[in-house]
Amino acid sequence: MTLRIGGSAADDLGFNSTHGTIRLDAGYWDRIVAFASRCGFRLAWDLNMRVGRGPGVLSNVTWDPQDVVRQLDHMQSARQSVWAFQLGNEPGHWQTRNAGFPTPDQHGRDFVVLDELLRRYYPEASRRPRIQGPDVCFGQGTQSSPCASMAYLRRLLSSANHTIDDLTVHDYGFQGPDPRDPSASKCGNLSRFLDPDLWAGRVLPTIDAWDAVRRELVPRADLVLSETATTADAGCPGKSNRFVAGFYFVDILGVLGERGLAQVYRQDLVGFSGIGGGSSYAMMGPPGWYSASGSGRLTPHPDYFTALLWRSLVGPTRLRASVAAPRCAPGAARFHAACAVGGGVVVSYINPSSTGFALKLAVADSAHVAAGAELELYVLTAPYGNLTSDGVLLNGNLLAPGSSLRPVLQPSSTAAQIPPFSYGFVVDRSATRTCHARALTQSAAQASAA
Repeated sequence: MTLRIGGSAADDLGFNSTHGTIRLDAGYWDRIVAFASRCGFRLAWDLNMRVGRGPGVLSNVTWDPQDVVRQLDHMQSARQSVWAFQLGNEPGHWQTRNAGFPTPDQHGRDFVVLDELLRRYYPEASRRPRIQGPDVCFGQGTQSSPCASMAYLRRLLSSANHTIDDLTVHDYGFQGPDPRDPSASKCGNLSRFLDPDLWAGRVLPTIDAWDAVRRELVPRADLVLSETATTADAGCPGKSNRFVAGFYFVDILGVLGERGLAQVYRQDLVGFSGIGGGSSYAMMGPPGWYSASGSGRLTPHPDYFTALLWRSLVGPTRLRASVAAPRCAPGAARFHAACAVGGGVVVSYINPSSTGFALKLAVADSAHVAAGAELELYVLTAPYGNLTSDGVLLNGNLLAPGSSLRPVLQPSSTAAQIPPFSYGFVVDRSATRTCHARALTQSAAQASAA
């Protein structure tokens, strides 16, 4: 599991310095590293690419890595490391708002400078942190569409000279709050959260375009979706951190795993990201590091439990999943198959419709099913059918911190009954041969927190 600490605030951060309005001292950094270590997280840390650069034309200067040098000096003395460094966040915004600077060529050379530093501090390649970047969102590079264009990405990657290990990109299911025109917000329309064709039509063409650039210019780099949620700009209040957001989360993890993405970072685990300092897509909250109303304890939202189940059930090898009798399932239902953690086959599904159906697993090339073989059912539904509930039921039981995530068992010879407006997982542990015979790819989307 990877914990990314970054985003727009990274470009306003100083380490043991006076740069930026967010000051990070060595003591607080040590606490971050210790927290990640205790939780078993691999830490991906976003660095400030604006040090030495000012607003407007003052951005047309070389990046000053002095803060990174101080941070690496401290890490070396404390015998610390991180799994990956990122450098900046959504740089197209900075170029658009600062007279065209830094240019993609300049920012690409920033990665070359970072690579030289990491090689100096970590001469052994096996210990060297990965370089992730440039964390672009997709747009036209204009005031009305400030995210980076594909032309920007091409120039940056060419200038970076193969120093980037993971090509990191950002995309979200559909439009949410609009800071320029609040009346244009689509947050009020709940049906958008139940339409997989809508989010697939927005996310997948862009992912495919980015991947085509990766294959052409940096084929050795992995493609990582380093930010995603139902909607960008902190999400839709009362929806992006509620039960209904899980339809997007489960489906997009399955789709992107089938496309071979190395990682998917769910935006976000906790924090004040987004417009106005709030966050409506955090997996734990209320936004911030603690909940004053909960005696200092964070409250998990539904996607937190979904992520736990995904990590504990879905392995890295993807399989083909097809519906033999499509009339049995509503048109909006989606299915994705993978080798299960601990053995067997797992099918993740979403049913964002008012019609239930029976799901019968038929696993090709599996061994003879022994008498008494069982399916594991993990069915997630909303309390009282309220799709905007902040709670989630697992097989009818309300989940809370420390709750058991045990499945309901049923004979594998019978069909699983999938209720309306549900998502979840069906596991067949008896299908042991399939994962050796029908694997499509060894690279899967894993639910990571940003």
